[in-house]
Amino acid sequence: MNSSQLTSRVEQLIQPHIEAGDILGLSLAVIQGNDIVYSGGFGKTSTEESGVLVTPNTLFALGSVCKTLCAVLVMRLVEEGKINLDTPVIEYIPELKFSNENLGKKVTTRHLLSHTSGLPAFGKTWGSRDPDSLKRFVLEQVPYYTFFAQPGAIYLYASSAFCIAGYVAEVVTGRYYEDLIRAYVLDPLSMTRTSFDPTEILTYSVALPHDKMDDGSLKVSHQIPYNVCGNPSGFAYGSILDLTQLAKIFLNSGRLSNESLL
Repeated sequence: MNSSQLTSRVEQLIQPHIEAGDILGLSLAVIQGNDIVYSGGFGKTSTEESGVLVTPNTLFALGSVCKTLCAVLVMRLVEEGKINLDTPVIEYIPELKFSNENLGKKVTTRHLLSHTSGLPAFGKTWGSRDPDSLKRFVLEQVPYYTFFAQPGAIYLYASSAFCIAGYVAEVVTGRYYEDLIRAYVLDPLSMTRTSFDPTEILTYSVALPHDKMDDGSLKVSHQIPYNVCGNPSGFAYGSILDLTQLAKIFLNSGRLSNESLL
C-alpha cells in the first residue's frame, strides 16, 4: 500500500465517525521501522466555538502512557546501575513503612512496574503542585495502603505502584521526577511537546477534556487535572508525533535511528 492509498484508507475508516459525532477529535500516526508513513488529525479540539481542527501537533492527555515513560526512565537507570529490578524497594527507601512489614520487605521495582506489587490501585486526579509531593505521597500515604496479595502473586493495574517506582528514581538520582523524565526520556527522544506543566501545555493547541451530559452531549471541562505526585502514572500532555518517537524504540529494540536508548 503506497502513501496515498494509506491516507485514503485511514480517512475512509475515521472520517464517517467524525461526521456522525461518534468521535470529537483524534490524531493518528502509522510507523514502519523508523519512518512515519502516515500522520493526520481529525475533528476538533473542543465542542465550543474556540475549538480548532486537530493536527498531528495537537496535544492530548497521555493518560497512562505516562507509565511507559516512567518505565523507560527506570530501565535507563537500571542500565546505569542505579537501580536493580529485584532489590527490595525499602533498600532504596528505608524510611518507607508499608502497612505489612513482612510483605513490604518483598516488594521490588520489578513488582511495581509489572503491576504485581500486591498494593491497591489508588490514584488521585487533583493534588499538590509542590515538587516534593511525590515524596510525601510515598512516605505519608502509601503506608496506609493495605496489601491484597503477596508481592508477585497477582496482577492488578495500580497507578500507586508506578508512583513508588518514580520516587525510587528520585531517590537514587537526587533529582525531581519531571527533571528526570526530561533528561532521560523526552529530550533524548526529541519529544519536544510533551510536558507535565500546564503553563507550558496551554501555550500549544490542546484537545480539551470534556464531560458527557445526561443527554449524551459533550461539555468542555474547563479544568486540566493536575497532581504532581501522580506524574509517574499520568498527567502529561503530548502530541501523536511525540508518541511516535516513544513507539519507535519499542519497535526497534531500544534504538532510535542509529542511537541506542535502551
